Formats: sequence, structure tokens, C-alpha cells
Amino acid sequence: ILAAHIMGAPTKDCERFAVVLGHALQLTNILRDLSVDRSQHRNYVPLEWFEAYRMDPNTTDKTELVVIANMLQEKALRYFEEARLVLPVEYARNLIPALLMRDSYSRLLRTIIETGSYATLTKRKLSAWDKAQIAIRAAYYFITLPRSVESKQ
Repeated sequence: ILAAHIMGAPTKDCERFAVVLGHALQLTNILRDLSVDRSQHRNYVPLEWFEAYRMDPNTTDKTELVVIANMLQEKALRYFEEARLVLPVEYARNLIPALLMRDSYSRLLRTIIETGSYATLTKRKLSAWDKAQIAIRAAYYFITLPRSVESKQ
């Protein structure tokens, strides 16, 4: 929320966007690091999720982790979609850094899903090509998004 205010997007709608996007980013991080965290006895997944499926919260069984990974993935995808829907268009230009984080992490989430890398001890990162596309997207946003109401004054 503080970042939205720093970026010049101080409305309640901007705060909602920031909170929803924050959830999507955090769930993506948890999914990306799932196996590494489990191997080091760290758990950032709500215990209720394990209880709902009658799983040991300390499990490192890959079959069980797939269930948890699918839940993380589904929730993260829903939050990314909600962030897209609640983005206050009139402040989108101010929120370009947040939009680039959204784009980076949603691309990372897709890569994790496609490769199943949450089940390995290797942290998945964006490729150079992915990063180049995000840089191009930054230029696109800067050129195409209208200036916000407060920036025009």
C-alpha cells in the first residue's frame, strides 16, 4: 500500500490493487520456493490446507506437494486476474513499476506451472528473453498509458 502512495496512486482503489497484487506475488514466491523450503523445514503454506487433505504439514512427498502446489497456483492465478480487474486505469501510468512486477511474476508463475519446477530444489528464474520482453513492455506502458489525473496538474 505504501508503494502505491509513493508511486502517486493514493486512492482506495489503488490500495486494493496493491493488496491483491501483493497476494499474487507472495503466493508465486511460495510456490517457486516450495521444495527448497520444505527441504529446510520451512513452511509458508497455511496449515489448514494440509489439514483439509489430511496431510502431514511436514511432508516432502512429491505427490502430496502437487496438491499444495495446485492450490497455490490456483489462488495466485485468481489474484493476478483480480489485480487486472481492479487496476484503476486512471492511475495505471503511475503504477508501471507494479505492472512490471505483475507481468514478471505472472510469467514466472506460468513457467513454474509449465515446468513443474516447484517440485525441484532449483529456484526457477526468468530467462533473458523473458526479461527482455518485460523491458519492452515497460516501454510500451510508458508510451501508451495516459498520464494520471494528478500528474497532469
